[in-house]
Amino acid sequence: MPDSNYLRDERLKKYLSAHTQHRLVIADLTLIEMFKNNALGTARDSLKIVADFPDQLFVLKPTHLWLDVKVCSEADLQQLIDPDRSADLRQLSRDYRSEKALHDFGDRMKAREREASQYMEELKEQVGLLETSLQNLLREFSPSELAQIRKGKGMTRSLKEKMFNLVDEVTVEFVRINQEPGRTAALNRREAHGMFAYRYALCIVIAFISWVKINGQPKKLHRRVNDVVDNQIAATSTYFNEILTNDKDLLFVASNAREVLKNLGAFVRPFPREAPTDENG
Repeated sequence: MPDSNYLRDERLKKYLSAHTQHRLVIADLTLIEMFKNNALGTARDSLKIVADFPDQLFVLKPTHLWLDVKVCSEADLQQLIDPDRSADLRQLSRDYRSEKALHDFGDRMKAREREASQYMEELKEQVGLLETSLQNLLREFSPSELAQIRKGKGMTRSLKEKMFNLVDEVTVEFVRINQEPGRTAALNRREAHGMFAYRYALCIVIAFISWVKINGQPKKLHRRVNDVVDNQIAATSTYFNEILTNDKDLLFVASNAREVLKNLGAFVRPFPREAPTDENG
């Protein structure tokens, strides 16, 4: 699963051309990132490589449409694929190379840019929720515990347990705000491991740990919005084989979240070594 920048990385071409069963799963937020600024120029750059492999592209449903899905097996992943959006991106990739369709390509990109820009404005509201979560996280740790986190070693068992408890708390808060406002019943932890809410909460806590290690200084608004996007992409990537990115911070969060989930016995690998032959593979 790539982020928007990796769509322009030549290594992607090598991967897709190596085998027709190599699939590229693209998150909705990756497309938002691709179209939000100068969609025409960015899209042309981003489609340059994948235009040669349209049948290997798959697009996920917007996250809010699968919040209730509990992914516990490879079969469950089919619920995340959006056939219509997949077909749309494949057609867009084909049109990129078609002189016949190119004349209205610019108008279509302008429409997508308006949609993506509007979404990013709405996403700024989530920044407030993220900042509240970070402030609450800071209050949960004593100065000595924050010092342990900054050192990155010698963390006590109680501190690790506190971190997992925080993941649970952030998960429950996310579910209450975004899924079930009136929920009072406890979440089954095993089932929660397959939910986006849990994986997103895990990524928030891992990003928080990284933030504390650096220095914990406040970030500018655009960077905080990017953090929301990156944490959601990182969380989504844990359902798939790997995240394709050159962003070290995003890779840190995604890879660490994957390792934690693996140790918890949660589902993290989507496909067997030999890719399936059905369309939504």
